Amino acid sequence: MLALALVWRTDARLVALAGFGVAVLVELSQLWKPAWLEELRQNDLVALALGRGWVWGDLVRYAIGAALGYVVLRALESPDAQARWIRRR
Repeated sequence: MLALALVWRTDARLVALAGFGVAVLVELSQLWKPAWLEELRQNDLVALALGRGWVWGDLVRYAIGAALGYVVLRALESPDAQARWIRRR
């Protein structure tokens, strides 16, 4: 999402909220436990993408990550950062 935000000049708040929203949806999906999905989650790659169990603390971590992403994007969007990028080219 960071790369997309920088290439398409998307608002940092929108990127942070979208990232947090996707993370929360994935976390909430862990509460849904149909047999076929549980079987898929036995695969390590699927478990890496979808997770294996609901943890409240993950929501706090996602919020912190979204906030840090917002701060980084704002710093990269600053005129000083853009001027340094242009001079390096």
